[in-house]
Amino acid sequence: MVLPPIDESLTMSDLMVNFQLKRTTTTTHITNLVVGVTTDYTSTAGFVPVDTIDLSSAPTGSVHNIEVSFANYTGTGTYVLFYAPAPTTTSTYNAFYVDDITLRAIPSCFWPTDVVVSEVSSEDATIAWTPDTRTSSPDGWNIEYGIHGFTRGNGELEYVTDTTISLYNLLPNTEYDIYVSADCGS
Repeated sequence: MVLPPIDESLTMSDLMVNFQLKRTTTTTHITNLVVGVTTDYTSTAGFVPVDTIDLSSAPTGSVHNIEVSFANYTGTGTYVLFYAPAPTTTSTYNAFYVDDITLRAIPSCFWPTDVVVSEVSSEDATIAWTPDTRTSSPDGWNIEYGIHGFTRGNGELEYVTDTTISLYNLLPNTEYDIYVSADCGS
């Protein structure tokens, strides 16, 4: 699969691609998805691999959010290509889907990962997350939360310097949305 060419005013090494990946079977004959860049989408001859996603241990049926940075790419290619090498056996295939593809500028301040909600009671909850290792230590974290479906910018705002926050006095038996973003000082 190939994406349309990037605009000539952009540089591939300033970009990253985000996408969702889902495996559909438990066989492991196709074990890798290679993401790279090419100058000619009709041939793999000029294809430069940038990252290989190992699918052998990805649980089937689960959606995985994948990010690939092109920061170390030094070529002149304008096409992002997704390539699955041929399986080593022809008896069965391991199918997967790629969806929600976004090509964007590499941010200077990355979002947190592994956001987990714990210690939930009828009116309280604790939220924890892991800082992304590509961002130097953020100054702190901006938290916005509200009743499920609230409009961003209209929620409750909190600022913390730790990677956990406890929310109190929530409405009983109510779903909430929460957004956590790093404050990198700019």
